[in-house]
Amino acid sequence: MKKTRSILLVIISSLVAISCSTSEPIACYLPAPEVSSNSPVLSGQSINLITPIYSESADAIYAWTGPNGFVSNVQNPVLANATASMAGEYSLKTTIGICETPLTKTTVEVINNTVTCTPPNNTATFTGAADTSANFYFFDSYAFTENRYRLLAADGSWNISVDFLGDTTPTAGIYSIVNATTPLTTSTVRVTARYKFLNDTFKDYFAKSGDVSIAYVAGKAVIKFCAIPFALPTSTGTDFTSTTQFTQE
Repeated sequence: MKKTRSILLVIISSLVAISCSTSEPIACYLPAPEVSSNSPVLSGQSINLITPIYSESADAIYAWTGPNGFVSNVQNPVLANATASMAGEYSLKTTIGICETPLTKTTVEVINNTVTCTPPNNTATFTGAADTSANFYFFDSYAFTENRYRLLAADGSWNISVDFLGDTTPTAGIYSIVNATTPLTTSTVRVTARYKFLNDTFKDYFAKSGDVSIAYVAGKAVIKFCAIPFALPTSTGTDFTSTTQFTQE
């Protein structure tokens, strides 16, 4: 019996020694959160960083980090007046008590905005035309033949349509205008200004050159161009210039 007790004491002592020497902090890991943004963003617009509510508990703490030393504890931060230096990778870690998520990342692209005029929203001016202004109250968007997608604004006289390549809502960015006969690409648009006369006849004027911007504010597309020359298909010069901005509702 003495021999048995001696062996038992040795085993117990060894277990105690192992327990003391290998003790480590308790780790608690949570599933990774979903993160996204409204990228791509035009310079001057706002960057929206987005993550769903992680827990119904008010104990969740959100910790965002990003370029230029950016930090935020807001669930969905908004960074106003985006610049090129604000492009890059944004990361989020969420904690609840002693538990934390892995670091989750989203990349934000900032596109240089070359369309910098500031017309009133849902308006157009037509310098050199007989009817010099429009106040839009009708808006539409739809895919149609030849793999094109159209964003449109109109009032009783003027109708502005911007056609993109593809069959879905276009991404934010700067698009170059091409004429009525040039095939569209992913970086170009075709812009038409239709004027409707009192007798229900109309004329279509086509934009000749320039840039069109499209941005998204609160999920709605904002289309804008500045002093763009328009002409009838039969014209050799410019019939008028137009500055336009409208929000697709």
